[in-house]
Amino acid sequence: MYGYVIWGDRPALMRQQVAGVWFAVAVVPKKGFLARYRCRRVLHMLRQAGVTRCVLPPEMTEEAAGFGLLPVAVYELRRAMLPQLLEIQGDLRHSTALLRAGHVSPAVYDAALLLARRVRYLSLDTGGGTEILARELRQRLGLCVGCVGRPVVTVSFGGAPSGSTICLGEDCRLYQRIEYSLSGEKLGTWPLSEQLLAALFEAGGIKKEEIRVKTIVTNA
Repeated sequence: MYGYVIWGDRPALMRQQVAGVWFAVAVVPKKGFLARYRCRRVLHMLRQAGVTRCVLPPEMTEEAAGFGLLPVAVYELRRAMLPQLLEIQGDLRHSTALLRAGHVSPAVYDAALLLARRVRYLSLDTGGGTEILARELRQRLGLCVGCVGRPVVTVSFGGAPSGSTICLGEDCRLYQRIEYSLSGEKLGTWPLSEQLLAALFEAGGIKKEEIRVKTIVTNA
């Protein structure tokens, strides 16, 4: 079960469904003389309930980590949404893109295939396995890998972004946040956040076809 930590007046822990997925919802007081004590008590209760991953307010990440509670990872959702993340970059048919990763994994391979179908030129900075990947792209799609001009967009599987970059690494939430919209009313009154969408997508509560990417925002 996922956790879902929200700010409120009175500490509480309850089970609730969001889009058909069960969450242990922890209400944590933000103000008051005993707010910090009550916050830590609720986080402890959440961990005792067997929860390890939570939808967390950004400012609570460090505090929750002390109880073994980690934010829901968003990189799998972002990788699934890469076609839309590329769409908002504009027309790339005559452009160069850069794919950056420490090594060629299945996710990197899939991203390379997608980019090869979207751009004119593709430059690879993918560590071990780059030569095999380049040969595969040439054989399957007839794409000769190389950089012609400055890349219009970089798809990165790790590290801090520079220029127009789409971050897909496990650390992506540190550098960028993605704003989304969701068709239908599956969330009810629950506020839409990337962590919540990632949890629901992972659990099968929503499909990627129901999600629309609005903007990419670089963290200050």
